[in-house]
Amino acid sequence: VNQNREVTQGDVHAISRPLDEWVDGFDQYYKERRVEQQQKKNRDRWSDLDSNAVAITFNYEISAVSFDSATGVLTITDADGQPHTVTLTPAQLGHALIIQGANSPDQWVVQPNGTVAAVPGGGLYPGMNRAVSQDDIDIIKLSLQKLKADYPQSRIDELKQNLDTKRTNLISYYDSNNSNNTANVSNVDFEISVITFKDSVTKNQNQLNAFELKDYPFRIAQKENNIYKYVKIFTADINNNADYKLLCQAHKVGTLNVMDYIKQKKLEGKSNEAIALLIKESYYTLINQLIN
Repeated sequence: VNQNREVTQGDVHAISRPLDEWVDGFDQYYKERRVEQQQKKNRDRWSDLDSNAVAITFNYEISAVSFDSATGVLTITDADGQPHTVTLTPAQLGHALIIQGANSPDQWVVQPNGTVAAVPGGGLYPGMNRAVSQDDIDIIKLSLQKLKADYPQSRIDELKQNLDTKRTNLISYYDSNNSNNTANVSNVDFEISVITFKDSVTKNQNQLNAFELKDYPFRIAQKENNIYKYVKIFTADINNNADYKLLCQAHKVGTLNVMDYIKQKKLEGKSNEAIALLIKESYYTLINQLIN
């Protein structure tokens, strides 16, 4: 890097604040629950929504929704004013629809008679008005207890220590191999994550270059810490039946709503303990989807 801060030779590695700092920010935002407050109001307002409502999401921003009940054609207008038409399937006809687009929690409820109502802030979901049994709630409580029990303080300390060690190793390697640079990474005054152009976590270890061999264990350690941070979010501030009910209605195990999953496993003769363990694993599946 010359005096004009122009790269004239060598490799470029982007340095940014790590994902775990973003997760911490998300944790704070989650606790404030500003969006959730509006969504709770929406759910209260729509307490009579069809319990068999069907959710349909689109990968673009939505500005308006209309529905022709005679033809079964749904018209979605995107943020640029362009209309998109969708012909509903027989399974979708006859039920209320919950429509949502990209980059916004806003929703629209479409009734079978063609009536459309905007729901700013969203928060509606299929089955939200289904009755939740105490048995369902007890199993959800147990699954969260088991999730929290996966992280005793000794494991939390070990994860943090491992991350610090891998970060130190990575910084030392980077500095020792870039001693001629005008600035080295150890002088950066915030916690760092070295991001290579090729994501080393997705590669086999025998495909990694010398730098990535140090980067790889750091990334694995960082991911493990981020999983814990999401577990902390999942198991924090959930201490009343309204929160448990929300999880019962909104969370899915595979393709099944939690309540339907519990019912299926009961028919298979599974105990509450066994079902709770299976539901606990579904939280990890969701967390991995969020951080990957």
